[in-house]
Amino acid sequence: FSALGSGAGRMILGAAFMVPVAYLTGHGLPRSLHLWLWVSALGAFGLLVPFLLVVWAQQFVPSNIAAAFFPSIPLLMLVFSRVILKVHITKRKWVGLVVGSFGLLILSGPGTFSQSGFSGQYLPQMAIIACCILLAAAAIFVRLMPKAPPIQTTAGALLVAAIMALPIAVVEIPMTVPPAKPMIALIGVGIISTGAGNLLRYVLIRRKGPVFITPNAYLVALVAAFLGVTFLGETLTLATLLGLVTIVAGLLIAQDGTGNMKRY
Repeated sequence: FSALGSGAGRMILGAAFMVPVAYLTGHGLPRSLHLWLWVSALGAFGLLVPFLLVVWAQQFVPSNIAAAFFPSIPLLMLVFSRVILKVHITKRKWVGLVVGSFGLLILSGPGTFSQSGFSGQYLPQMAIIACCILLAAAAIFVRLMPKAPPIQTTAGALLVAAIMALPIAVVEIPMTVPPAKPMIALIGVGIISTGAGNLLRYVLIRRKGPVFITPNAYLVALVAAFLGVTFLGETLTLATLLGLVTIVAGLLIAQDGTGNMKRY
């Protein structure tokens, strides 16, 4: 699959999974125009556009450089939570997330910053920055949305994203049937990461607030490293271990029990 094709495909598969689940659980799709407007904005700017931006950018920017931008997401979420939602953020939590961000930068590999100014990479890097801003803002947006069943809202947002992604998927569809492994991978990332993952993210934000999920970027790095070693035969280098230890330290520092919001 092409980069844009895989980005569009995961949205379509996520919707194909979540919409039937919404009806099977008795929730269905949003029933009011007001809620559809909120859901459409979330589907377009909180799901489809960020994913397409990052997969497009990674055709030109090495993965380690792309990864170096993602520590900004939890930090941006803290800033947005403080400014927009008026959530009190302790110094300890700020310090912990900054420490965790350094861990992610270590994991992105040596020479990241020396490579970041390569000619022709400025537009792709801006696309990744825009992706980070949109993902952080989406968490705040979810908290501000009208009250509705999470399954209903997630299914509606994914349906909007899928409809918008359909023309891209048609243009980028492979000329031949892909092998089983990439097909299974795309189905898995569509159903598990995009469908179920976004549902869980929505539920957590509504119950605890955006600050509660800020460690997500760091936990992703820990889980990815574990799965890579366990299933892909990857080796743990000294830099990887140092990065993981730094991330764990940041997570421990940040867990001061503050910043959580009431269920909404």
